[in-house]
Amino acid sequence: MTVIQVFIGLIGLGIIVFVHELGHFIAAKACGIDVEVFSLGWGKKLIGFERGGTTYQISWFLIGGYCKMKGEMPRGEMSDDEMDRLRHEPGAFLAATPWQRMLVGAAGPVSNMIFAVVVLTLIWWIGFNVPSAENRIILASDYSLDASTGPLPAARAGLETGDRIVGTTERSIDSFWKLSEIVHRNAGNSLTFLVERPEEGGGGVRTLQVEITPEPDPRTGQGRIGVYGWIDPVIGRVEPGKPAERAGLQAGDVIVGAGGRTIPHQIAFYEILWNRPQSVELEYRRGKELRSTTLDLEYGRRGNPDPGFIFHRPVFRTPGMNAVQALGKGLERSVEILTLTARGLWQLVRLRVDRLEEVVAGPIRITKMVGEAATGGFSFGLEEGFISFFQFLCLLSIVIAAMNLLPIPALDGGLIVLSFVEAVRQRPLKLKVIYRFQVVGFAIVFLIIIAALLSDILFFVG
Repeated sequence: MTVIQVFIGLIGLGIIVFVHELGHFIAAKACGIDVEVFSLGWGKKLIGFERGGTTYQISWFLIGGYCKMKGEMPRGEMSDDEMDRLRHEPGAFLAATPWQRMLVGAAGPVSNMIFAVVVLTLIWWIGFNVPSAENRIILASDYSLDASTGPLPAARAGLETGDRIVGTTERSIDSFWKLSEIVHRNAGNSLTFLVERPEEGGGGVRTLQVEITPEPDPRTGQGRIGVYGWIDPVIGRVEPGKPAERAGLQAGDVIVGAGGRTIPHQIAFYEILWNRPQSVELEYRRGKELRSTTLDLEYGRRGNPDPGFIFHRPVFRTPGMNAVQALGKGLERSVEILTLTARGLWQLVRLRVDRLEEVVAGPIRITKMVGEAATGGFSFGLEEGFISFFQFLCLLSIVIAAMNLLPIPALDGGLIVLSFVEAVRQRPLKLKVIYRFQVVGFAIVFLIIIAALLSDILFFVG
């Protein structure tokens, strides 16, 4: 993780936390609740100023932040009389009605959701570039990289490797990204695809209509048909200090053979690495010259091969939409992310996970992911970098909103539950009940933090 990635990651986290706490802040002010401190970051104040009875500050530990309201955290040693006075003290959090407190609690997650919808709407309104495979497909069932058993919908429908999916009856498809977008949101729905297939002997192309019903992916619930995007085996970028650089490979080289087999596309290359060889003999073309080299391989923490290069992907332009279409797309994307997040949380609650570090990420790894999303995008261009950065922030913003709405004490969801109970009872809860609720909540949050940090440690050690 580079210094630039850390810096970008901290900026991204700061934006998400600022939006969340700003929601609490605005709602509290609207409800007449005094906000004592509005802080970006935790720990001692680094810089700040006071205005209108509120201290605005940036603290030393920049990951996180908080909005401290008057009387928000009653102390365990307070008597019932002191608690009663606090409930009637002007500007105190507990002096607000239960419905006002519920509004304040929900305002943070709602702000995160609004942020995601607005940003995604702007992205679709402006339009953006997408690095993607073309619309030519590879059947997953033709190769051993897919863990699924039996033929998937594309194979059952008669598609073949090398077919080009050019559209549906409603829209054209010029990239694998567009194809994936259509398939993912149509699990269980029959689709009619227009397919171009080369004639045998290279004598032309014929057009077919093929009906396919995407099946839901058991992990995400999104539709899938069992195809990969075709990427020509042209090296797009060589990573410094990695196996490809040591083997003398350069950007623009075309891999034509590996391990004695012809390589027509990237999937054929990665199938060679499926059995985790220590090295592989490569044949590649540089200009008009055919060369050979030995690629000594490295493997990631989960056994994923790392040849030290990335295949070149074409860049496709998604044209801008009008405001109404863009808003619809922003809402659609946000709901998709929220649904996937809820499904993932449910799997975690049911302990249906094999590895903690695969489903739980702590602040260190989140910072890394934000930074990598941006720098990976910037490798394709300035616009792509900003788009990747803000798209990842939208995803993270929705995940944080969903997490905070869980009915766990000390989270926003716990506050909403506590206030709702008071509203239904039509009388305040006793101090001991609130205090114990908070203690239990902080214990749960502490365990979550420990689990997240442990997940980060397992990830980086691996």
